Amino acid sequence: MARVVAGGLARVGHEVMIGSRQKEKAETVAAEIGEGSSGGTNDDVAEFAEVIIHTVRQVPSGFLRSIRPMAGKVVVDLNNRDFPRRIASEPLFPSLIALNQADVPDARFVKCFNTIAMEVFSHAPQDLRLHEVSAFVAGGDAEARAVVAGLAEQLGFRPVDMGGAENADLVEMQGDFIRAAMFHQKNFLLTSQVREIPASEESPFGERREGTY
Repeated sequence: MARVVAGGLARVGHEVMIGSRQKEKAETVAAEIGEGSSGGTNDDVAEFAEVIIHTVRQVPSGFLRSIRPMAGKVVVDLNNRDFPRRIASEPLFPSLIALNQADVPDARFVKCFNTIAMEVFSHAPQDLRLHEVSAFVAGGDAEARAVVAGLAEQLGFRPVDMGGAENADLVEMQGDFIRAAMFHQKNFLLTSQVREIPASEESPFGERREGTY
């Protein structure tokens, strides 16, 4: 996911740095991506980036020397829980984004891209726009959500604002749902979408009652 999201952002003109525990590994990936990408350690990325794409299934303090460089930065959390092929009952709360936010309180975590498989990112933005693929965006900071929504739109996705961090767990569950379909059908090009259709000229079955969802 780091490779495909970074590659997509580099392709649309952003300055991108790939991070890894081993700088040499990151430099190799950056060279493969091209588009002027560079590689460094995870700490280098934390210092360098205005927007951080968090792709490690671990809270930041577990792999960074210091979380201080993340303060105030927009952090896109695209991780999903470890996914058992046979779903067993497991606690749904707290969400991954809540764990990350508690670990780095001064960062602005946004949940996004976790419902989209890496294969989808192979498509050029102009091709993706034809399919109106939804990118669900949730996080406690409205400005940070807008930043991430803008990046998603540049990549060719259709951002869907899901509101505050309290809804991020729903986006994570959406990730579990779509991955279950992907594994069952062996098709990683499946996506979940929110699409608006034109309003009907009449309501033969009555109007929505106030307060119903």
